[in-house]
Amino acid sequence: MWSESNPFLNGPFEPLTQEYAEGAPVVVGRIPPELSGALYRTGNSLYYKPLNADRAHWFDGDGMTHAFFLEGGTARYACKWVKTEGLLTEQQVGRALYNGLYGVSNVTQGELPPGAPAIKVVAGINVIPLAGRVLALHELESHYWELDPETLETIGTFDFNGRFGNKLLTAHPHVDPSTGETLFVAQDYKAQTVTCFAVDGTGNVTSEHTVHMDSLAWIHDFIFSKDWFIFFLSPLLNNIAEEGVVAQGKGVLSLDKSVGTRIFLVNRHDGSTVMIRQESDFQITHFLNAYQEGDKIVVDACIADLLAVPDAPPIGEVFPFAFPHVSTPVFGSARMVRTLIDVHNSRSTQSSFEGVVGEFLRTNEAISGTKHRFGYLALVDPEKGGQGFNSLAKFDFETRAVQVQGVEQRYSMIPGEPIFVPHPSAESEDHGWILAVWWDPARNASELVILDARAFDQEPVARVKINNRIPLAFHGNWISRSQLKSR
Repeated sequence: MWSESNPFLNGPFEPLTQEYAEGAPVVVGRIPPELSGALYRTGNSLYYKPLNADRAHWFDGDGMTHAFFLEGGTARYACKWVKTEGLLTEQQVGRALYNGLYGVSNVTQGELPPGAPAIKVVAGINVIPLAGRVLALHELESHYWELDPETLETIGTFDFNGRFGNKLLTAHPHVDPSTGETLFVAQDYKAQTVTCFAVDGTGNVTSEHTVHMDSLAWIHDFIFSKDWFIFFLSPLLNNIAEEGVVAQGKGVLSLDKSVGTRIFLVNRHDGSTVMIRQESDFQITHFLNAYQEGDKIVVDACIADLLAVPDAPPIGEVFPFAFPHVSTPVFGSARMVRTLIDVHNSRSTQSSFEGVVGEFLRTNEAISGTKHRFGYLALVDPEKGGQGFNSLAKFDFETRAVQVQGVEQRYSMIPGEPIFVPHPSAESEDHGWILAVWWDPARNASELVILDARAFDQEPVARVKINNRIPLAFHGNWISRSQLKSR
């Protein structure tokens, strides 16, 4: 679509050209009646042909929210673009006006209409519940976008009543089930600070600490334990504050090996910090979980090693996946690694879980911040073919056993992020369901696959097949009916 050479505009990534709704998609199997709510997913689906289609980046585009509504064993599906300020501006003139944020187009934007935002930020990273609202998130904006939970129409914006000014809000907040708080971070790239804050169930900020950072580190995700906000800062920098970097098509991310890789801890109670430098450079884009054992912190995540490349191409051409014209990779494949942090002595050690290569990690988030046994992720199974991820995996941290689910035996389907939904009467950590959206190349369409998490590698409980493709994308959450009624 628009470019034969760009894989992120074709196949499973190809943008949609319209919004869809299905009142009664085909269901194979039986949807558990206990699932009452909706799986909200978001990603990018370009509305107009980009300024340089050959270099359009996977992270860029126009945010589109997808939802599978489940109730009483039935399903319906809908998707809609999030009406961000940048998209509305382009719709007024009927064409693309903006460069992407992460891609390297090497095209200079033209003059924008009066009053238009200087850059187009898209609501295409995550969807969360907060205080009875459904919010679509990005990480390079000072507000979120509120959606109607049933129609997916954009209602307006949400910014904690302007409390954080122009600071850029994270697209990866985390809920601490022990306190009921949702933890957020907000970065000020001009002042080089990060603000760590907690929000209660009504949306009010309950604590806030602002600390200085030693670089313009790109913080896509963080994790937490009982006492700490936990960051792994890599040599990837975010240059969003640099004037003209987006307008000139340079992309906001750059690589500076001189800053190294550091573990950065911010105390949740008093804002004190700990910095631990690492011996080698790597990037953690997503975390699974973290918890404390005495004065030690255990962190599980997927790590992509920074390879020894003398002259790395622009980051927008190699991260997270390289464009076809790039022959030398800059990052290794993401692999599951456990980091043990000794806070008292400011030291850390790492151990790998061999054979677990993948990304988009999730756990049973009812136990986030405490010791977990299981993790779920999108996996590259070397025994199967396909483009990128071709399986989901359940990893047992006690036995190190891996269960793999590929859905189809005849060919490879491509899964998205696995979301764990606990059973209302859960008897164990893995008593519940895994919900994930898969792309079926045989139909060029997607489906919601529901797995019994305790029988992970067995036949799916249900497959909800829709008629359109959901472009391979990023994150989302299961939001129950009770959460939506709490507002």
